Amino acid sequence: MSDILNRGGVHMGKTILSERKVKSRAALMGMNAQQINNEAGFGPNYIYRLWGSEAVTLATINKIASVLKCDACDLLDVEPS
Repeated sequence: MSDILNRGGVHMGKTILSERKVKSRAALMGMNAQQINNEAGFGPNYIYRLWGSEAVTLATINKIASVLKCDACDLLDVEPS
């Protein structure tokens, strides 16, 4: 996923699942991270291991986005490389 924003030979940074954006969206829906974890069908505390990880699959991001009723891109951040 880190190469999503690599355009025209210019690397713009790595794309990560944003803890801040997930928690902000969850708060708007009256949920916490553990509730997202449960509704997405993840194992215990799985979501906490995802924060800042480059290894998160699109399927996982889509599950979280589905639970939060938003687009996957709403949950991503780009960190400078």
